Amino acid sequence: MTMHFTADWDTYQIARKNRKIPVTSRGGAAVLSDIAINKKKDNVYIENIDSIIALALKYSFVISLGTTFRPAGIIDACDEAHIMETCKQKEICHYIQKQGVGVIVENVGHIDINKIHTHSKLLREINAPIMPLGPIPIDSAVGNDHIAAAIGAAFMGYYGCAHIINAISPTEHLTSIFTYEDMKRALSAAKIAAQSVNINNFVKCQNIEHDIYVKRAIKKTCLIGDEKNCTRCDILCPLKM
Repeated sequence: MTMHFTADWDTYQIARKNRKIPVTSRGGAAVLSDIAINKKKDNVYIENIDSIIALALKYSFVISLGTTFRPAGIIDACDEAHIMETCKQKEICHYIQKQGVGVIVENVGHIDINKIHTHSKLLREINAPIMPLGPIPIDSAVGNDHIAAAIGAAFMGYYGCAHIINAISPTEHLTSIFTYEDMKRALSAAKIAAQSVNINNFVKCQNIEHDIYVKRAIKKTCLIGDEKNCTRCDILCPLKM
């Protein structure tokens, strides 16, 4: 269950000062609106954190720490608001874990590959499963965001910070509602990212790659499928030497 414990007014003011797009989270924005309307000091989740923990223990659900200030563009990645929120997620995560409740941490958003490496060091300190939203390593992949997200997720996984990969639609920044075909492409890209990470950790995933290699060797062709002969290289095919 996703909850926005880190949607606080101080971080929001910093984000407003330094960013062109302060907030990208719908849930986080709703919590911030509640703080403003009701002139609260803390958000509704922080006010009720111990009651929420008690419910999680009673009904055995995991708390997913939502990210209110994930960067909307790579220019904002690892800025003051982003780091502040990540540190608060770490603090809240450890508090909840000490009470015996499982935690997942949502983070990232738009972040370039260099900063993925830097930010992963901080995320590993959280010591909880990380679900990177995206991450989208370039802002210009409009119409192909599923490919950009798969690249970002693979890097996050390589750095040990992608325990749950979410599927990003190719039309993430083009349309309000995704089609069935959009989601098929999104899931396909996410599965490729997951496999590229998993081969470093799981023998069964390594075996999948090995089996494909062996099939190519036996058939003496680069093709995997029903087609018997590849005509790309014709008589110059190096696999038939």
